[in-house]
Amino acid sequence: MREKLRILLIGAHPADAFDNAGGTLCHHSRQGDQVTSLVLTQGTRIHDKEISVAMSKSSIVPEAAVLQQLIQQRSQVKRQEVKDACALLGIDDVRFLEYDDAVMTVNEPLILSVARVMREVRPHLLITHWPGEWGGYADQHAITAQIALNALQAAGGVYPGDPNPPHRTTQVFFMATPSCLARTHVFSNQAGYYADVIVDISDVIDLKIRALDCLRSQSYNGAYARKRVESVDGSLGLFATGGRAAYAEGFIRQYSETHDLLPVTEKALNWTKMTEIEQMDAFCKLVAHTIPEKAVSE
Repeated sequence: MREKLRILLIGAHPADAFDNAGGTLCHHSRQGDQVTSLVLTQGTRIHDKEISVAMSKSSIVPEAAVLQQLIQQRSQVKRQEVKDACALLGIDDVRFLEYDDAVMTVNEPLILSVARVMREVRPHLLITHWPGEWGGYADQHAITAQIALNALQAAGGVYPGDPNPPHRTTQVFFMATPSCLARTHVFSNQAGYYADVIVDISDVIDLKIRALDCLRSQSYNGAYARKRVESVDGSLGLFATGGRAAYAEGFIRQYSETHDLLPVTEKALNWTKMTEIEQMDAFCKLVAHTIPEKAVSE
């Protein structure tokens, strides 16, 4: 029996708690691994219908005190949405730093706060964004990853007032989506990186859609949830795995790994025993069995 793992996902915004790795985290939770999701920002200024969207259509925004109260109210709404979503995926340890997402930089207070969580959770595996996402320029996903990497180093030492001893993480997995799928502006996909670890999430794609449906504050529910899993997770399933999976999530490992033998999965061995036509038939059967409902939820 393998050792139970402790996994920490660090995301920039509330939805990032699961949207690019939720199926993978669900698998680990079902295996009895400890999964913790840490969200750095409130996500209200960027992803909220009543603040970032509605106020962009207004001639004037409320006074500072009123606006701050509304931000706090909406951040609580988003917190509950994320908790509900993560609960569907078996993730019950969801934490929020509530950092204001107006301006986000790699700064010492945030690094030390994340390092403290790392010493407490003591993860074997860390999952976060790609640190060069959209070139790493003024992108809160990329900056979150850079904060997480700095925090990894800080967590390896002691800190006054923190009773938890130093901690080192075994492996870091960067979420390959969304920026590895397509180049959309001059800064994106500069490094030419690609997902080198693909996780088949076909068996839990229905749960991931239901989780996305929870995020009504940013209109992720309904048509968007279904389009998102088809275009992103479906593309990875079809192209990155060569048809081995209907839906998949992709990751990029930070460190090379050491094995006693050359690593190969049973899924890959079985797949190559089939002819191309048999592979196509198997993929179509898999898609027919797992394809999400097309109806738009309320």
